[in-house]
Amino acid sequence: MKNFTVFINTLSLSLLVVFVTACAMEPVQEEKRAEIRGAPEWVNKGSTMLAVKDRRIFRGVSSATPQGDMALQKSIADDKSIEEVARVLSGFLEEVSNEYMDTGRSRERGVNEDAVNRQIEDASIRHVNESVVRQIDESITRQYKEGVSPQFKEAVSRRIIATLSRQIKETVSNQVDLAYQIEDAVARHFKEDVTRQIRDTAKRHVSGARFVDSWRDPKTNTFWSYSEMDLRSVKSSMSGASDINVDLKRFFESEADHVFDRATQEKETMFPFFQRR
Repeated sequence: MKNFTVFINTLSLSLLVVFVTACAMEPVQEEKRAEIRGAPEWVNKGSTMLAVKDRRIFRGVSSATPQGDMALQKSIADDKSIEEVARVLSGFLEEVSNEYMDTGRSRERGVNEDAVNRQIEDASIRHVNESVVRQIDESITRQYKEGVSPQFKEAVSRRIIATLSRQIKETVSNQVDLAYQIEDAVARHFKEDVTRQIRDTAKRHVSGARFVDSWRDPKTNTFWSYSEMDLRSVKSSMSGASDINVDLKRFFESEADHVFDRATQEKETMFPFFQRR
């Protein structure tokens, strides 16, 4: 009897370990919103970007639960659908700005990054050497006053540079590091400025979104609203904006359609702003 009890306990423990291990190994599935039967297609598709004939549209879809006041409920759903348009548009504009900055770096820096790095290092070395020579020359002039020949200055400079070679190398290294830090700082601040311009643009453009349709779920009384905005109106507003740099506006005019088309083809994996809410 005792052995049987030990066997049962051992078996129970083994099954528990197997169960816990299986649960740990089972991947967590992301919960997806269930499709609503009888709802218009736009309700189940949710907020997205889509091409309809010759139009490129930013669609915002949202809902509002019963509020006790039908007009208030519809107003909430309408406002939230406009916010969804702004969210999708903002994600799209950010993607455009990322491509713009990547293209700009490629254009300015060229495809050979090593060549650019050599230019930075050569400029740093030249800057340090010129600074050292100038300081030695000024020091000799200051200490010896007049009557020092150029040949004397050159000979003294060579000996001093040879003596201070280690310190000069360290100074060059620091100067190179500083040059790279400046490059990174310029790129970072440029990106921040472009991002700010893009965000401000998204806020301004969302006023151009228009209400399209609404639907009430007869089972839950949830109210759904659908608003949209056309890319052409965004491009028109962008071209007239005075606080956006000319190069960015030019890039947007020529590339926005291509970014949009690629986004609608790769939205499931490449563009997180398509995630339904």
